[in-house]
Amino acid sequence: MDRHFLKGIGEDDLRAIQTLFEACKDYFILMTGGSVTSASAHSLYIQLPEGKSYKDKHIFGFYEDSELMGVIDAILNYPDDRTLTLGLFLVDPKYKVIGMKNAYKLLERWCMDQKVSKIRISAYEILEDEMKFWQEMGFQPTGQKIEDGDRAILIMAKSLQRS
Repeated sequence: MDRHFLKGIGEDDLRAIQTLFEACKDYFILMTGGSVTSASAHSLYIQLPEGKSYKDKHIFGFYEDSELMGVIDAILNYPDDRTLTLGLFLVDPKYKVIGMKNAYKLLERWCMDQKVSKIRISAYEILEDEMKFWQEMGFQPTGQKIEDGDRAILIMAKSLQRS
Protein backbone atom coordinates (compact mmCIF):
# COMPACT_ATOMS: atom_id res chain seq x y z
CA MET A 1 0.00 0.00 0.00
CA ASP A 2 1.15 3.52 -0.78
CA ARG A 3 2.34 5.44 2.27
CA HIS A 4 0.18 8.44 1.30
CA PHE A 5 -3.56 8.07 0.94
CA LEU A 6 -6.87 9.90 1.25
CA LYS A 7 -9.62 8.50 3.43
CA GLY A 8 -13.07 9.85 4.11
CA ILE A 9 -13.25 11.03 7.69
CA GLY A 10 -16.20 11.68 9.94
CA GLU A 11 -17.15 13.25 13.19
CA ASP A 12 -15.49 10.38 15.06
CA ASP A 13 -12.19 11.87 13.81
CA LEU A 14 -12.82 15.28 15.43
CA ARG A 15 -9.99 14.94 17.95
CA ALA A 16 -7.39 14.29 15.20
CA ILE A 17 -8.76 17.15 13.08
CA GLN A 18 -8.71 19.50 16.05
CA THR A 19 -5.07 18.59 16.69
CA LEU A 20 -4.29 19.31 13.03
CA PHE A 21 -6.10 22.66 13.22
CA GLU A 22 -4.09 23.60 16.29
CA ALA A 23 -0.86 22.75 14.42
CA CYS A 24 -2.07 25.14 11.70
CA LYS A 25 -3.00 27.98 14.08
CA ASP A 26 -1.07 30.58 12.03
CA TYR A 27 -3.31 29.82 9.06
CA PHE A 28 -6.46 30.38 11.13
CA ILE A 29 -5.13 33.62 12.58
CA LEU A 30 -4.30 34.89 9.09
CA MET A 31 -7.62 33.78 7.55
CA THR A 32 -10.08 34.53 10.33
CA GLY A 33 -8.24 36.96 12.56
CA GLY A 34 -8.87 34.62 15.47
CA SER A 35 -7.44 31.51 16.96
CA VAL A 36 -8.54 27.91 16.71
CA THR A 37 -11.36 27.17 19.16
CA SER A 38 -12.64 23.92 20.58
CA ALA A 39 -15.45 24.07 17.99
CA SER A 40 -13.21 24.67 14.94
CA ALA A 41 -13.04 21.03 13.83
CA HIS A 42 -16.78 20.53 14.30
CA SER A 43 -17.57 23.57 12.13
CA LEU A 44 -15.93 21.77 9.21
CA TYR A 45 -18.83 19.31 9.22
CA ILE A 46 -21.67 21.81 9.27
CA GLN A 47 -20.68 24.39 6.65
CA LEU A 48 -22.41 23.95 3.28
CA PRO A 49 -23.03 26.23 0.33
CA GLU A 50 -26.64 27.24 -0.17
CA GLY A 51 -28.60 24.61 -2.03
CA LYS A 52 -26.23 21.72 -1.29
CA SER A 53 -26.83 18.75 0.98
CA TYR A 54 -24.51 16.71 3.14
CA LYS A 55 -24.44 13.97 0.49
CA ASP A 56 -22.48 16.44 -1.68
CA LYS A 57 -19.93 17.18 1.05
CA HIS A 58 -16.79 15.08 1.23
CA ILE A 59 -14.19 15.48 3.95
CA PHE A 60 -10.96 13.60 3.45
CA GLY A 61 -8.05 13.00 5.72
CA PHE A 62 -4.67 12.96 4.01
CA TYR A 63 -2.43 10.41 5.67
CA GLU A 64 1.15 9.25 5.66
CA ASP A 65 1.01 5.70 6.96
CA SER A 66 -1.43 6.18 9.87
CA GLU A 67 -0.63 9.83 10.66
CA LEU A 68 -3.12 12.55 9.68
CA MET A 69 -1.16 15.14 7.68
CA GLY A 70 -3.99 17.21 6.29
CA VAL A 71 -7.68 17.62 5.67
CA ILE A 72 -9.62 18.43 2.52
CA ASP A 73 -13.20 19.72 2.48
CA ALA A 74 -14.82 19.35 -0.94
CA ILE A 75 -18.29 19.92 -2.37
CA LEU A 76 -19.22 17.72 -5.31
CA ASN A 77 -21.32 19.15 -8.16
CA TYR A 78 -20.90 22.76 -7.07
CA PRO A 79 -21.51 25.31 -8.48
CA ASP A 80 -22.57 23.05 -11.36
CA ASP A 81 -22.67 19.38 -12.21
CA ARG A 82 -19.23 17.81 -12.74
CA THR A 83 -17.38 20.52 -10.80
CA LEU A 84 -15.75 19.91 -7.42
CA THR A 85 -15.23 22.99 -5.26
CA LEU A 86 -12.61 22.89 -2.54
CA GLY A 87 -13.57 24.52 0.72
CA LEU A 88 -10.57 23.79 2.89
CA PHE A 89 -7.27 22.27 1.80
CA LEU A 90 -5.09 22.26 4.86
CA VAL A 91 -1.79 20.44 5.41
CA ASP A 92 0.20 20.45 8.64
CA PRO A 93 3.08 22.93 8.12
CA LYS A 94 5.69 20.29 8.99
CA TYR A 95 4.49 18.25 5.96
CA LYS A 96 3.68 21.12 3.63
CA VAL A 97 6.45 20.56 1.06
CA ILE A 98 5.57 16.97 0.21
CA GLY A 99 2.08 16.95 1.62
CA MET A 100 0.32 19.48 -0.56
CA LYS A 101 1.36 17.97 -3.91
CA ASN A 102 0.72 14.41 -2.82
CA ALA A 103 -2.67 15.27 -1.31
CA TYR A 104 -3.70 17.18 -4.42
CA LYS A 105 -2.67 14.35 -6.77
CA LEU A 106 -4.71 11.87 -4.73
CA LEU A 107 -7.70 14.23 -4.73
CA GLU A 108 -7.46 14.66 -8.50
CA ARG A 109 -7.41 10.88 -8.95
CA TRP A 110 -10.56 10.63 -6.80
CA CYS A 111 -12.20 13.37 -8.89
CA MET A 112 -11.51 11.42 -12.08
CA ASP A 113 -13.20 8.37 -10.54
CA GLN A 114 -16.23 10.57 -9.74
CA LYS A 115 -16.38 11.86 -13.35
CA VAL A 116 -15.56 15.41 -12.21
CA SER A 117 -14.40 17.51 -15.15
CA LYS A 118 -13.31 20.63 -13.25
CA ILE A 119 -11.91 21.52 -9.84
CA ARG A 120 -12.54 24.99 -8.49
CA ILE A 121 -10.81 26.76 -5.61
CA SER A 122 -10.80 30.13 -3.87
CA ALA A 123 -7.35 31.53 -3.17
CA TYR A 124 -6.36 34.65 -1.29
CA GLU A 125 -4.08 36.81 -3.43
CA ILE A 126 -2.00 37.72 -0.38
CA LEU A 127 -0.90 34.09 0.07
CA GLU A 128 1.75 34.11 -2.63
CA ASP A 129 3.10 30.61 -1.89
CA GLU A 130 -0.36 29.09 -2.12
CA MET A 131 -1.14 31.01 -5.32
CA LYS A 132 2.11 29.70 -6.82
CA PHE A 133 1.28 26.15 -5.70
CA TRP A 134 -2.16 26.21 -7.33
CA GLN A 135 -0.71 27.64 -10.54
CA GLU A 136 1.93 24.88 -10.57
CA MET A 137 -0.90 22.35 -10.23
CA GLY A 138 -2.47 23.81 -13.39
CA PHE A 139 -5.10 26.14 -11.94
CA GLN A 140 -5.89 29.36 -13.78
CA PRO A 141 -7.85 32.42 -12.62
CA THR A 142 -11.46 32.38 -13.86
CA GLY A 143 -11.76 36.17 -13.80
CA GLN A 144 -14.03 36.01 -10.76
CA LYS A 145 -12.90 37.86 -7.67
CA ILE A 146 -14.49 38.20 -4.25
CA GLU A 147 -13.62 41.00 -1.88
CA ASP A 148 -13.17 39.94 1.75
CA GLY A 149 -12.62 43.16 3.61
CA ASP A 150 -9.33 44.52 2.31
CA ARG A 151 -8.28 41.16 0.82
CA ALA A 152 -9.11 39.77 -2.59
CA ILE A 153 -10.03 36.15 -3.17
CA LEU A 154 -9.46 34.80 -6.66
CA ILE A 155 -11.56 31.96 -8.02
CA MET A 156 -9.31 29.56 -9.90
CA ALA A 157 -10.18 26.42 -11.83
CA LYS A 158 -8.55 23.47 -13.53
CA SER A 159 -10.14 21.29 -16.18
CA LEU A 160 -9.41 17.62 -15.78
CA GLN A 161 -8.41 15.65 -18.85
CA ARG A 162 -9.46 12.07 -19.24
CA SER A 163 -6.88 9.73 -20.73
